[in-house]
Amino acid sequence: MTNSTTFLFLKNILLTFVELDEDAITPDTQLEDLAIDSLDYVQIQVEARKRFGIMINFAVLSEGHIRTLGDFTAYLDKLILEKELVAT
Repeated sequence: MTNSTTFLFLKNILLTFVELDEDAITPDTQLEDLAIDSLDYVQIQVEARKRFGIMINFAVLSEGHIRTLGDFTAYLDKLILEKELVAT
C-alpha cells in the first residue's frame, strides 16, 4: 500500500463520505465500487484546490482512464508536478 501524500489526501476525503473501513481503501480500490457521486467529486476538487492549488478536470475522470484510486492518485500527482514545473 502506498503512503503517498496524495493518496492519503484522497483516502481521508473519501472516508468522510463513504462507509468503508479505512483498510478497505487501497490504491486498487475501484472508483465505481465507492459509489462516489458528482457532489463528492466537487468536494474532492475543492479540497484539492485548497491543498495543492490544482484544478481537477472532470472530463478526464469521465473518459474511463481513471478507474482506481491509484489511477486517481497518479492523475493528481501529474497535476501537482505540472503546477510545480510552471512555477519554476
